[in-house]
Amino acid sequence: MNNLHHARIDSMRKKISLLLIEDNPDDVWLIREMLSYVSATSAVTPMFEIIDTDLLSAGLEHMRSGEINVVLLDFSLRDSRGEETFLKALEETPEVPIIVISDFDDESMAIQAVTDGAQDYLVKDQFDGVLLSRSIIYAIERRKAEVALIESERRLRSLREHTMEGIFRTTPEGQFLYANPAMARIFGFDNVEELAEANLNELYLCPDDRQAICSKFSQNGCVEDLEVRMRRKDGTAIWIRENAVVNRDRNSGIVAYEGFISDITDRKRAEEENVRLVAAVEQSGESVLIIDTEGIIQYVNPAFEKIIGYSREETVGRNVKSLGTENQGNSFYCQVWDNMIQGEIWAGHLSSTKKDGSIYEADVAISPVRNELGRVVNYVVASRDITSEIALEAKLRQAQKMEAVGRLAGGLVHDFNNLLTVILANAELIRIQLDESSPAREMTDSIIEVAGKAAWLTRQLLAFSREQQLSLSNQNLNDIILDMNRMLPLLIGEDIELVTRLADDLGQVKVDPSQIEQVIMNLVVNAMDAMPNGGRIIVETANVTFGEELKKSEVGLKPGSYVLLRIEDTGSGITPDLKERIFDPFFTTKEPGRGTGLGLSTVYGIVRQSEGVIMVDSECERGTAFNIYLPKS
Repeated sequence: MNNLHHARIDSMRKKISLLLIEDNPDDVWLIREMLSYVSATSAVTPMFEIIDTDLLSAGLEHMRSGEINVVLLDFSLRDSRGEETFLKALEETPEVPIIVISDFDDESMAIQAVTDGAQDYLVKDQFDGVLLSRSIIYAIERRKAEVALIESERRLRSLREHTMEGIFRTTPEGQFLYANPAMARIFGFDNVEELAEANLNELYLCPDDRQAICSKFSQNGCVEDLEVRMRRKDGTAIWIRENAVVNRDRNSGIVAYEGFISDITDRKRAEEENVRLVAAVEQSGESVLIIDTEGIIQYVNPAFEKIIGYSREETVGRNVKSLGTENQGNSFYCQVWDNMIQGEIWAGHLSSTKKDGSIYEADVAISPVRNELGRVVNYVVASRDITSEIALEAKLRQAQKMEAVGRLAGGLVHDFNNLLTVILANAELIRIQLDESSPAREMTDSIIEVAGKAAWLTRQLLAFSREQQLSLSNQNLNDIILDMNRMLPLLIGEDIELVTRLADDLGQVKVDPSQIEQVIMNLVVNAMDAMPNGGRIIVETANVTFGEELKKSEVGLKPGSYVLLRIEDTGSGITPDLKERIFDPFFTTKEPGRGTGLGLSTVYGIVRQSEGVIMVDSECERGTAFNIYLPKS
């Protein structure tokens, strides 16, 4: 039973593989007996598995096997003697601890052996089994600690040598005591030796920065994540981030600074570029949105807020489809979205609804934003407001149409006038030859009456086509309006209020006063017809001046000084679809027999022949205003 118990204990005890290199058989026997006795009498002493050899060469073979934990080495062997014996064994397996056993009680020899790397030096007749076993155990533990320390120092050295961060140690005056290769690389030196000849204090771009850092060292004993500008060897400015601490002596005096330096130039440059990019986007006149791959808005710039009318708080987090894109239809939206998810750039025209309900026309470009793996993570939607451009194009087309219709009307009127002249002349001759009682006389009068009306229409068309003869002179529009003030109230009736707002010191214009009277008359009658239940007509004059910016905003207007004639009513207004046709000859919204459709076209022709511009501003149920700009003479 006791044998079984001891066997279990032996199986649990640590085993040490010991190589004994000794050429004296008596010493080999004695050492085996010592260690065997100690292991047998102490349950905490390891079990020793001893391999012995009397030759160093044989011992080296065993050491190469990698199974030896410790070596007991005699200095005096048949194939090797003295210190050379130890050095050969140490060179073979430096990680295996070696204890020198010797016949010589020589202190200098012992010191030399330990200095060379021996774990202990034992004199043969001066140790017993307990001392020997303890020395073996301590040797193994010390060697493990030494190997671990050497490996740790190796890793630390490798880390210092290969890290991207600069590591330094300097005197308070800036002289380098240590620097790693990254430190030299950051500052543009070829190697550490060249960097060591420089002074860290002189590498700060601004000397005051170094003084401030030294002050922080004195106050806090360290600097943390300090970002400062420094210079490379060639004078190039760089940004660095510094973390460093102070080393002090026993008297609290500063003996060195040591720490890490990281080159953050690229990051700073990227930050500056981001700042510029953000500023450019924020200050851009074009609308910019950033959406994710689900169409959720993540960012809008101020131009978007200004153009669309929704604030950033109202927009971010919503789906882009909620921003009034329904004008295009769902199929169009799906087509655009399919193009986007394929990672392609989409460009085209979109019509959206602003917050106030008005239509917003835009040229839009949608571009994918990819991450470092090439996966689309966002889309940038850049749009340019072309609402005014489209309106300008419409005005230009209208002006070109009116020009073409005017030319056509002018040509036809001349031919028609010639025919009317013949008809009227012959009718007059026939009438003279007829008796008062002749039935044909009444028919002839009818011909003359109808031909007269036709002649009046031709004069209206001549006015529209700007081919009638005008009697131009310098006039003050206020005088013309005041002369008409006695007649206009009688024309419009009592249920319509006539208001005049005439500017003082109104400039003169070169016009035919009779034609301007017709313009005012036609516009007042037009306003009256728009207010069957009564209302107000405002006739207003003003001096206005336009600068260069109007070259692109309104068709026909040029920079300069003008006199404005404005006739405004509070009537039913004009719908957008009719607005483009109101100046067309023979176009009227009145029932048959109530209008010729030449009133506004005549106004248009007279204004254009007077080198002026007429514009209409109207909203349904909010009235209409005609603005006539005549150049000052």
